[in-house]
Amino acid sequence: MTKGVLICLIDTTIDSSVQELTNGEGTHVVLECVGLMPAYEMSIGAVRTGGVISRVGVLQYNEVPIGFASLFGRNITLTGDPAPTRAYMEELLPDILDGTVEPGRVFDVTVVWTVALSVACCNG
Repeated sequence: MTKGVLICLIDTTIDSSVQELTNGEGTHVVLECVGLMPAYEMSIGAVRTGGVISRVGVLQYNEVPIGFASLFGRNITLTGDPAPTRAYMEELLPDILDGTVEPGRVFDVTVVWTVALSVACCNG
């Protein structure tokens, strides 16, 4: 099992690669940060039975499959938050503007998918 590896999924057919990397088990947690239906569907394909899909941000769709076949039957937890940045923007924006906080440092590495696969396979 691959531990401690963050893989940013870009390709909408990537769930089968995640299954391959995890010996058919899937990931423990999927962060769905896109808000579009294809990303949600890919999350279902990538998460393991008993895993968690956490959606971040406002969804761009109204209907989502959450029935027995997709989530309930596999004991998948679906959680999320609209990420209300306005609630803390007034407090944090001055620190960003004066350079105290560098928001770009949250993700400080850009990795192409083939490199991520190599890293994930080598760290298993």
